[in-house]
Amino acid sequence: GRVYYGCDNDTVYCFDAEKGGAPLWEFATKHWVFSSPAVTGGRVYIGEGLHINTDAKVYCLDALTGKQIWNFQTRSHVECSPTVSGGKVFTGAGDDGVYALDAATGAKLWQARGLHVDSSPLVTEGLVIVGSGYGEHAVCAWKAESGEVAWKVAMPACAWGPPALGLKGVI
Repeated sequence: GRVYYGCDNDTVYCFDAEKGGAPLWEFATKHWVFSSPAVTGGRVYIGEGLHINTDAKVYCLDALTGKQIWNFQTRSHVECSPTVSGGKVFTGAGDDGVYALDAATGAKLWQARGLHVDSSPLVTEGLVIVGSGYGEHAVCAWKAESGEVAWKVAMPACAWGPPALGLKGVI
């Protein structure tokens, strides 16, 4: 029954989905928030920053109170929406590539460098799949457990948007 939203005034908001009105809580970030939140297990995971930022964070907030549980510092920006799967938070972080963080603690599990990643990760079949739009244009999959490259496909143009999964035998 709650709606979570980040805005370009360096704030994450929580509203009552039925009533709207004044926010139930607000959380101040350091940078603008263009990331959509991932909400699961009573927590809100959200990134901050734009291309001009070189010190953005991924935040984990308590979904009921908005209090910070942890944050993880990047050396770039987090425009994409994090994906939470298997106790991990996967997120693109611009020039930092892709991070896998422990969802409970925010500890870095692995980092995949080499691509500029602004698209939200798709996690499926043990893979983390994202596209790249700056520098090298590619779609790449890493093994979710280790961060090892599973495959990489060069693209003829920017791969900005988040990937989508079609079900086998349905498409």
